[in-house]
Amino acid sequence: IKNQIPKEWGPGRPSQKDTTGPGWRWSNPNNPNETVRYQQGNPTARYPSQRQPYIKHTGSNGQPVDIKGQQVQGYPKPSEAPEAHIPASRWQFRR
Repeated sequence: IKNQIPKEWGPGRPSQKDTTGPGWRWSNPNNPNETVRYQQGNPTARYPSQRQPYIKHTGSNGQPVDIKGQQVQGYPKPSEAPEAHIPASRWQFRR
């Protein structure tokens, strides 16, 4: 994961989510809305997409994107959509 993050985003910082275990977060220094967060996942998480290691990538507008880099839509809270939780093994950095 780390080798896909643009170098100008820096080394990242720890990210702790209560329900999905520890992780790591990177932010675009030129646009703090654009972030990548890696989470280890939790086998007992509410959403199946959070039960394995996953990536949550937000675009320049702060909205989550799917595995193809397209903005996630159609949910009351797009950040909770399964498409917003990309399996870490399948994620590729896209702008």
